[in-house]
Amino acid sequence: MRSFLLLSALLLGAAAVPTSTSSNPEFEILKYRNWDLRFSQPGCSPNRTGLSISLLHRSGVGTRDCVSLLTEVGPHGTTIDLSEVDSLSWKAKRENGKHDLCLYASDDCSDKEAMALRNGWEVCLKYEGWQGYRVVEKGDSC
Repeated sequence: MRSFLLLSALLLGAAAVPTSTSSNPEFEILKYRNWDLRFSQPGCSPNRTGLSISLLHRSGVGTRDCVSLLTEVGPHGTTIDLSEVDSLSWKAKRENGKHDLCLYASDDCSDKEAMALRNGWEVCLKYEGWQGYRVVEKGDSC
């Protein structure tokens, strides 16, 4: 009898555990994040979010090591074509902002001349051929 109760409790407990919603676009909006990065095709407008022109969207709560844009998979399940990228938008929480964005010409983030976005808000910034990025703690060097 005890084993039946234990097994029942385990099965009922497992059924009560919520499933991941990260693949559901409706819940993506509700996901907590400290920063948000989007690479877009031509047509970016500072006054509205053009999800239909988005080639790559990433967000997070902490730092991120070097990410190669040559291997990043976009919303269609394939690597993004960087020749289609026209602009990027970076948004980090303004109050107590904790993150800066570093953009690199190389996909391994090895070049020393990185562009740093430190003001927490750049919308429709013209894409300049960057192939890698890192998210660092506010004020850290790129």
